[in-house]
Amino acid sequence: MKKAKSRLKIDHNLENSNHSVLSILPPSEVSAKKSRVTKSRIDLGERAKHLPTLIIGLFFAAILLGLILLIPPAQVKNFILPNSYLPFFLTLFLSSFFLLSWFLLDSLIGVWWSLWLTTLVFLRVQQIVFGWPELIFFALGFALGVLVQIWRRQMRLGLVHNQN
Repeated sequence: MKKAKSRLKIDHNLENSNHSVLSILPPSEVSAKKSRVTKSRIDLGERAKHLPTLIIGLFFAAILLGLILLIPPAQVKNFILPNSYLPFFLTLFLSSFFLLSWFLLDSLIGVWWSLWLTTLVFLRVQQIVFGWPELIFFALGFALGVLVQIWRRQMRLGLVHNQN
């Protein structure tokens, strides 16, 4: 049976040198490698091109936060349509659309997720309670819509080969 070899690299120069020299030297004479500390920069990569989308999304999120904190719900409840809370849902949709478009780098998928989120919150505000089967059906419908849109985009870009 063969004896196992170590995978560690051994520096033979250090093996033969006298290690006691380091302990005798005063600390001022011991050389140490000092690494240069640099400022860490955040690399946004592809998202850097879409910073205006992020800024617009944060703007609408600030408006949404202002609506929630400063304006009573009774004031916006019947705005244009009865019992619709239209300003709230409009700013919710716009803020989630721009923020998700920036985060996912795809505006079409951002629209689908924003519609799903806004519809889910709207139904919850209207006190429509979902059970698990309805919630799963609702989520699968939107997921199927997103997948169809991705497939259509790939067909248009020629990434999916047609079998004709």
